[in-house]
Formats: sequence, C-alpha cells, structure tokens
Amino acid sequence: MTVVSFPEIAERELVERLLGRPSRVPFTVAKRCSDGTPQVIQTEPVFWEDEMWKPFPGVFWLLCPVLRVTISRLETDGFVKQMMTRLEKDHEFFQLFAAGQKEAMEWRMQRVRELLPNGIDERIRSTLEERNLVGSRSDLGVKCLHGHAAMFLVYGKNPIGEEVIKQVGDCPGIHDGLNEAADKGRVQ
Repeated sequence: MTVVSFPEIAERELVERLLGRPSRVPFTVAKRCSDGTPQVIQTEPVFWEDEMWKPFPGVFWLLCPVLRVTISRLETDGFVKQMMTRLEKDHEFFQLFAAGQKEAMEWRMQRVRELLPNGIDERIRSTLEERNLVGSRSDLGVKCLHGHAAMFLVYGKNPIGEEVIKQVGDCPGIHDGLNEAADKGRVQ
C-alpha cells in the first residue's frame, strides 16, 4: 500500500481551521496568500478510509477566507449562471475550459496510477472519469466558483476561475481576525 502523508502538524491545524473541519484526504499547500496564509490546497485524488481506497475528484480547495467570502458573494449574485451561459454561447471560452479540464483530469488519473500501481478499481476510475475537477458531471456544470478559482490560482488553464479572480481580485494578504473570516468563509 502506498502511504501518503499529511503536512506538518501546525500547518495541518491551520488548514483544517480554514476548512472548518478535519481533512480526511492528504494534501499539500499549493499556493499561499502574500502573507503566507495557505490560499489553496491540492488534495490527493484518492484516499484510504474504511480499509479501502476512495475517489476524491475535487483536487483544488480554496482556503483564503478573504477570497472565499468575496467569491460567495459572486455566487449569490448569479455569476455561476453567467458562466454557464458563457460556456453555452462562447465556443472559444468553452474550448479553453474543456481543454484545461481534460488536461487536469489526465494529470489526476496519472496521479492515481502512481498511488495505486497495482491497478485502479472500476468504482474509482468511473467516478474520476465522470467528474471534472470541481466535481461536476456536466461539461457545462460550473457548480462551485471557489473550486474554479482555486484551480486557476494553482494550475491556470481554467477560464472560469480566471474570470472569477478578475471579478474579485487577488487576496490582499492581510488576514487579521483569521478565525472570524474563516468562519464567515466556510462555504466550500
């Protein structure tokens, strides 16, 4: 069995405080805000639980409390529907999105093959092949702006995430009152 480790305990505690729950899935901090606060974590696409490997399609998770709150406002204001409409009507935008998702999903399956060199269970394969990196089953399923923004911040190649960051700006890197902001931003 491949063993995947969690980051240092202090970092893990901060990440879990920002998530608002313990992490079941091993992760690494993939990007930080300018003040060093974990901004995005990258999780493993599979994890060991209950004596079996389980799939975990959502690889990039936005932690920054400032961005989580501002992106939640975008979702409330209907930006998900705007992006879904744009995917339907703007062929170039759709092609950029589809290409980025395809490449990232191929990377995700390669990572699974590395973690599970003895073969991938069909349940895991089908779950990961059916869902994009924000967990949607549909090519037009935007689902979670936080996930798209997180993917863009780390990986690029996500025009929805890029549009989200254009709308809200990047984090100013000031996280005074981190607990309060983390509590308000617990939306993902």
